[in-house]
Amino acid sequence: MKFVFLSDIHLDINIARKDQKFMEKLIQYLSSITADILIFTGDIAGKTQQVIEFFEATSSLPFERKLYVPGNHDIWVHQDAQDLSKVKYYDILPEIANRYGWDFIPNNPLILDDIAFVGTMGWYDYSSRNKIWDSKLSLHDYSRKIHPQLNVELMDRHFVRFGMDDQSISDVMIGDLARDIHFVEDRVPIEELDTMFVLTHMVPFEQFVHYRGILRFDYFTAYFGNYTLGDEITRISKRVKVESVFGQVHHPMTKQLSVDLQAHCVPIGYPREYGKQISLDKLFSTRIKEYSI
Repeated sequence: MKFVFLSDIHLDINIARKDQKFMEKLIQYLSSITADILIFTGDIAGKTQQVIEFFEATSSLPFERKLYVPGNHDIWVHQDAQDLSKVKYYDILPEIANRYGWDFIPNNPLILDDIAFVGTMGWYDYSSRNKIWDSKLSLHDYSRKIHPQLNVELMDRHFVRFGMDDQSISDVMIGDLARDIHFVEDRVPIEELDTMFVLTHMVPFEQFVHYRGILRFDYFTAYFGNYTLGDEITRISKRVKVESVFGQVHHPMTKQLSVDLQAHCVPIGYPREYGKQISLDKLFSTRIKEYSI
């Protein structure tokens, strides 16, 4: 079975700063790939209309299944109601994805023969922070998502309205994933599964987080991942082969973390990161991962 992994296309940024035809050319590139399953691990865009446009444009892509977990940008809202991001995650995005032929994987695990797919967006709990700065930055500092003295701010501060604090969101997401894993185990004996794909947006493993040793840059690493999520994935890998697929950090990388656990970070990212001079064909060929099992 052949897969295509993709994440963090940030249409709002890449259309404005890279190429007005970014999405059109992305669709053309994906259409040229022969594969069975497309896996997208979040951050389509910060505006719902662009999310809808993406799903509509990809609805006819020639894959047997298209699987999606949202990213933090996908649950951005532009109103003040405190739980609108939660509604968007649990109700609005699943409806939009399903409408255009995508499988929304969080809370909807999928079993295809001897391969299972589970997933969650995940959420940051600051475990990915650079702990050398703990004497200067408290967990409360990170929870504010702004530090005027450092001149840094996380935009989730303005656009995520989940109705609970970051640790509580994290706990809910990990609970959702654990429940979905149990769902699979109740239906297929674990020894009969060949592989379980665990799809997240947040980074589950410290091997994928890199620090610069500069405070105002390392500040943002607190929002990259969730290592408790990684512990849950590692636990499952002791019973069945696991492929972990995610985005969030914009540095593509694959690592074999143990005999039965391989992790894939598969982002496109921003023009300032991958270089404005690179052609879209080159960008897509180097950052969209084709993978077979």
